[in-house]
Amino acid sequence: DQLGKSVRLLGASFDEAETARHMLSADLFVMTGRIGLAVNHALAYDLPVMAFERVPDGPQHGSEINYLVDGVTGFAVREAGEDGFSRKLSALFSNGHDWKSKLRPGLRDYVQKNLVVDRMLDGFRAADAFVAERLKARRANTH
Repeated sequence: DQLGKSVRLLGASFDEAETARHMLSADLFVMTGRIGLAVNHALAYDLPVMAFERVPDGPQHGSEINYLVDGVTGFAVREAGEDGFSRKLSALFSNGHDWKSKLRPGLRDYVQKNLVVDRMLDGFRAADAFVAERLKARRANTH
């Protein structure tokens, strides 16, 4: 049973040293359910991510799913259900590609441009400006 030798389901890990050991040795970070900040965590380790695309009937991902860019930072699974996931995994690994190495340059470039503190601060500044503008408009309409 080759699959049993190649796939490990580890569950939750709250020890960063243990997490780092697994992330650095893994070929792919696979999330079959709702995904959030785990995307950022995996990408910070140069680890491509595989997850279902966001669809109206689920999974209800956090906004971090937008960091999964198919073919750049990982692989989006379009076909819902376990069969879609297993087909995508089989297709990816049956051709012998080392996807982690193949995607690394583009993945790192994406992370350095998009997952940095300055980008996060820009988002907070934009949200603050939006709220301030709304409050200003509301005050102007009440006087």
